[in-house]
This record gives sequence, C-alpha cells and structure tokens, in this order.
Amino acid sequence: MQKKQSKECAKCHHKTERILDFKDCAFTTDKLYFLNWRDACPKCGHDDFLSIGEQYMTNDPNEMIIPESIVFRWLENDKLEFTPQSDDIEFKFYKTTQIVSWIDRPETTDFKKSVLMTTLCLKLEDMVYYEEDKKDIEELVQALKRRKELLKSIGYLDTSTEELVTGFVGEF
Repeated sequence: MQKKQSKECAKCHHKTERILDFKDCAFTTDKLYFLNWRDACPKCGHDDFLSIGEQYMTNDPNEMIIPESIVFRWLENDKLEFTPQSDDIEFKFYKTTQIVSWIDRPETTDFKKSVLMTTLCLKLEDMVYYEEDKKDIEELVQALKRRKELLKSIGYLDTSTEELVTGFVGEF
C-alpha cells in the first residue's frame, strides 16, 4: 500500500510530491510521516508551506487495509499513533471479528483496547445510521456486551454515540 504526500511552498507556490510505502510513513513518529516532512522547497529554498497532506494511492477500501504486522506494532506500543487526532477512525471499516481479535490479544495494551472499543462504538453508530444488515449489527452488539467492562475504559464518547451504545448494551 502506498501514500502520496504533497506540499505547496508558501513563497513560490511550487508543489512537491512524493510517493511512499505505508510501512515507512504509518506512524506520527516516523521520519517520513507527512507532518514531519521538513525539507525546504526545492525551487526557492523557502521552508514554510501553505499546505501539506497525504492520500492513499487507491480509492478501493480493500486496498487501504493496514498490514497486520504494522497493526501489531501499534497494538503493543502506546506511543505509536497513526494520526494526531484519533486512531479509532483508522479501524472503522474493518470487520468486527478482526477488531475483536485484536482487543482479545494478550499483547494489546489497555490503552489500545480502549481505542478499539471506541472504534466498535463508532462502527455501531454508523451501522445503525446506514441501516446495515441486522445480523452484522447484532454481532457487534454481542461483542460489546461480552466486553462491557472494557466499555468503562473508554475515555470519551460524544453524547449521541454513548446513548446509542447504552440503548443496545445497557449502562456501562
């Protein structure tokens, strides 16, 4: 899987792009992570940029799956994050069974279990909103109920998400 990173010089508006393997720029601590790209503009030498960003080199969600070897590194290290905002979004499109298997791994840190539990809550909200298959929703609800103690570890859920989840699994 590859990502295209791009930035635009604030002085001359020159646009620079580079294509990297995801494994080299997956975490915010990686030297090649797009927000760590500090090279000066190759055209004018200015080091301030109007914009900087990255995108997957594909639009196919099946090709945007994070390799499991990278996921395992993330699960076992609380200092690794995929985005500065919120890692739970990275896993919303994974199958419930996959997310649950990561939660249940003994090597997964408590913090990362909390992040993945948040992911399951957000996933439930999306599934209900988009009226997805009732069987898939029930599978997710059962996974949350079996891990109700872990729901208590979630640092923050917005009110509407928390109310929806509570309606399905009860108070937590």
